[in-house]
Parts: sequence; structure tokens; C-alpha cells
Amino acid sequence: VQLGTPVIATPVGDLPRLYREFKVGTLAEAATAAAFADALRAALAQDASGFGAGLQRALEYFDLDGSAKHLATDIETRP
Repeated sequence: VQLGTPVIATPVGDLPRLYREFKVGTLAEAATAAAFADALRAALAQDASGFGAGLQRALEYFDLDGSAKHLATDIETRP
């Protein structure tokens, strides 16, 4: 995502929610080699520019500098 390119991944952890929310690439249907291969084929058949808006939103949401500043402000303003 940091490189601005679509991502292909398996549905583990919080990845399914992130894919639904940001639409940053192609998510395999299962955490298997066959499902990942299917996802890879599907991704290669898609126009990568269709993921641009989701990738931009993800970059803004997961901005490391912004997150660090937000955390520092929260710590400084705690009673």
C-alpha cells in the first residue's frame, strides 16, 4: 500500500475488514495456495487504476507521521 500498488492477500486477521473498507486490492477466498493463485490471476486481469482511491484513503489513514503526532497529543493531554 505504501508504494501505491494494489495488494493481494489471504483472508487472515483483520485483512478482510481492511479490504472491504479501503478496497486496496484482491483478497483470496481462503488462506490456501490455490485460493491465493486464483486471487493472483484475478488481480492480474483487473485494471490496477481502479484501486487508486482506496489506496489513497489507506495511505492517509495509516500515515505513520500523523499517527505518531496523534498519539503524542493524546499522551500530552491526559490528566
